[in-house]
Amino acid sequence: IGLPQLVIRTLIKAKKLALKSSIKYHQTIEGKCALSFLLGFYDGDGTLLKGKHARISNSNKIFLDEVKIVFRLHNRVRVTLNPEKSLVTEIFYMTHYSLNIDIETFRLMLDAFKGSMERKRPMKS
Repeated sequence: IGLPQLVIRTLIKAKKLALKSSIKYHQTIEGKCALSFLLGFYDGDGTLLKGKHARISNSNKIFLDEVKIVFRLHNRVRVTLNPEKSLVTEIFYMTHYSLNIDIETFRLMLDAFKGSMERKRPMKS
């Protein structure tokens, strides 16, 4: 399963509305909703890097590939192997994928919804 179709359709609608008017997609309600979805995912499965950069992680590469395409992110989806311990203390490796979110998109996400997790927001200078 990839990115929910509702998010994709909402973002497409936001971009169409922006083309018809003098505003940018992220200023529309639809754009803010799509960015808020991405922010919620980041709050749950993301990491703040060096106090200012965002990375989201998931075991579903298709999901991250679709996020990259739909939100036009420039970074590639990376693969990482994370050691996990089983109930019998054997170590096995889970394949996880990560995607760094560019600073501009990260700022738009943070502006779309002010109520996200404070510890996942960049440090104020």
